[in-house]
Amino acid sequence: MGRTSAENICGHLALGFALLPRLIDDSTPAINTCFNIDMSLLTVLSPALSGLLFTAANLYSWARMRTHEYHRLIALRRDVEALAGECERAVSTSGAAPLPIQKQRDATEPLRQVASAALTLLLAVVFAAGSARAQTRGEFWFDDSRSPIAEDLNSAEDQFFNILPAAINEAGTQSWEFFRFSRNAATARPVATLDISRFVAPACVPSAQTDELTKLFKRPQMAANRASEKRCTDLRAAAQENYARELSSKVIKAREAFDAAPRAHGTCTALLDLMNRLINAPAAQAARFVVIVSDAVESCVAMRGVRLPQPKSSIRALMVVVPSIEGSRKLTPWQEFELRRQTWSQTAPWLEVIGVPLLNGAVFADGPKKN
Repeated sequence: MGRTSAENICGHLALGFALLPRLIDDSTPAINTCFNIDMSLLTVLSPALSGLLFTAANLYSWARMRTHEYHRLIALRRDVEALAGECERAVSTSGAAPLPIQKQRDATEPLRQVASAALTLLLAVVFAAGSARAQTRGEFWFDDSRSPIAEDLNSAEDQFFNILPAAINEAGTQSWEFFRFSRNAATARPVATLDISRFVAPACVPSAQTDELTKLFKRPQMAANRASEKRCTDLRAAAQENYARELSSKVIKAREAFDAAPRAHGTCTALLDLMNRLINAPAAQAARFVVIVSDAVESCVAMRGVRLPQPKSSIRALMVVVPSIEGSRKLTPWQEFELRRQTWSQTAPWLEVIGVPLLNGAVFADGPKKN
C-alpha cells in the first residue's frame, strides 16, 4: 500500500511538470512578470538565507559548548565544596587542628591586588622623581650685606655666571635656584630660577651596506661607512651647538632676573643660619651643589667654639671668599683668605673654601676637597 501511494505521488508530480509549460504558455503577461520577479527574488535571497542559517547554526553550537562547560564547572565546584566539608568533618572527629580551606574566592580580589600594586608603584615613582630632581638641583647664594668689597663681589658674580654652563654639564645640575641673603639666610626665598633639560645625543647609527657591490668590493663599503659616520658626527655637533646656545640664553635670562631682584637688606650676615639650613635640609629637598659668594664673615653671632655637623644629605657646599672692607684695612687679600679658610675648616670641615680665581668648571667636575 505504501508503494502505491508513492507511485501516485510521483505520477501527480510528473503530470504537474508536464502541464507547467502549457500553463505558462496560456498565462497572461502579468502572471509571467510576477513569476519572473519571484524567481529573481528567490535567486538573490537564497544565498543570504543560507548564510544566515549557517551562522545561526554555528552560534548555537558555540553557545551549547559554553553552556556545557559552565554546567561542568558548577558541578566541579559542588564536588570540591562537598570534599572540603568531608575533610573538615574528618579533621574535627580526629581532634587535629582544622586546616584553612578557602571555599570561594572573591572575583574582585585580583583587581584589588593589581590596583594596590599600581598605586604603590605610582607613589614610588613620584617620590623617586622628586628625590632625583632635588639631587640634580643647585643653589647660588649671594651675600648682599655691606661687609664684602662690592667690586670683588661683582667680579665673583661675573665669574660664576660665566662658568655656570660648564657647571651644569659637569655637575649634572639641570636646575638652579638663586638667592640673595644677609640676615635672612634661614628664611630666604629664591629670586630667580633656571631649569634646562639634560642634553640627549641624537640617535644616529651608520647605515650598513648590504648590496652586492659592497659585498664584492671593500673600498666602496669603506667610503660609504665614512660618509655615514661623518653625517652622524655633523648631526651630533649641530645638536650640541643648539643645546649650548639654548643653555647660554637661559643663563643670561636667569642673571638678568637675579640682578633685577631687590637686594636683601640687613644689619649683619647670618652665615651660620645658612649652614644650619643646609645641614637640616631633608634628603628629598636638599640641593646637590651649593655655591656661596661671601666674605665669609659671620657678623650676627659669635663663631668661637662652634662646630657644625655633617649635612644629612650628600650635599656639596662651596664658599667663594671675597675680601671684606674690614679685613682689607689690616690684611692682604691672601692673608684674609687664609684666615677665613682656617676659621671655617674648624667650624664646618665639610665646607670647601676657595678664592675667586679658583672658581672654574674644574671645581664642579672634581670631587670634594678638604680645606
